[in-house]
Amino acid sequence: MHHNQVLVREALSSEINTLEELFLAAGLGGSIRIQGIESRKFDVGDTAYRVALIESLSRGERGVENPSEYLSPTLVGAIELRCEFEGASLDRIAVLPNVRGLGIGRTLICRSMKELGIHHLELEVRESNFVAQKFYQKLGFEKVGRRPSYYPSLRIKDSNGMSNAELSSGREAALLYTKCI
Repeated sequence: MHHNQVLVREALSSEINTLEELFLAAGLGGSIRIQGIESRKFDVGDTAYRVALIESLSRGERGVENPSEYLSPTLVGAIELRCEFEGASLDRIAVLPNVRGLGIGRTLICRSMKELGIHHLELEVRESNFVAQKFYQKLGFEKVGRRPSYYPSLRIKDSNGMSNAELSSGREAALLYTKCI
């Protein structure tokens, strides 16, 4: 997908329910911080929500079952960023499953960093989320640390059907990544 087919802008108050549904569908619960909606400022302590909309897709675009659904701008992804003293924290990012792999997540991160003037971005990811780790590494994020027993367990088993010792304790480690531009 070409980057010019994806529109990235601040989230609107009329999109709060859609944002919550998108984050929930991606397994990223939590509520939307209303002060981050339609906010053009991004100072320490502020939260910003940016959304990705597909402007158009050609028929047969990879990953899209029914491209006719996407001929008008449709919200397909969202990102939640929190401004901190030395940069920002990526708290949540979600892209609809049927349009993953088309560069929407990459576009959300890159354009949000540019448009909000972010030069240093940090994030945490579950140690078991190998897809996300690979995605962030492809974007130039570097692993800088690990927080043991950080997340509640998802009860994931390894390829042999055995529970990881840390997971069986009810907690999972977070891996810390950072990107500077």
